[in-house]
Amino acid sequence: MSGLAMRPHPATLKHEVKMTMPYPRAGCRRPSLLLRASAAITLSAVSTLALMQPSEAAPRRHHYREGGVVACSHYGRGCIRGPVRDGAVERQVRMPGGTWIGCKSSCSRTLREEALDYFETLRDRVWDN
Repeated sequence: MSGLAMRPHPATLKHEVKMTMPYPRAGCRRPSLLLRASAAITLSAVSTLALMQPSEAAPRRHHYREGGVVACSHYGRGCIRGPVRDGAVERQVRMPGGTWIGCKSSCSRTLREEALDYFETLRDRVWDN
């Protein structure tokens, strides 16, 4: 029995309080009260932001009417109308083929540049660089 310590029977340890380390590593200190308080505050702030409605987080700047936007060509190709919807990050306008694309500065300008004046817009961008 050398090297093995005899353990008392569990029934005799009813009133004895066991002191155990909550952390497995030797020498690891418990987090301070300040650290735990700051973690609790951060957690509550993050949960509050997660529960906010999008209307409370950032008010919308543009209010488009029910019919959407109208875009007219700068090069005489006529005008088109496209519906607008709220996307996950930004507003989106529907192209004539049915594809929804994100609005850049304004939805009517995006519709005009991507549907009516596509090649002229590409040419202007190449010459601007």
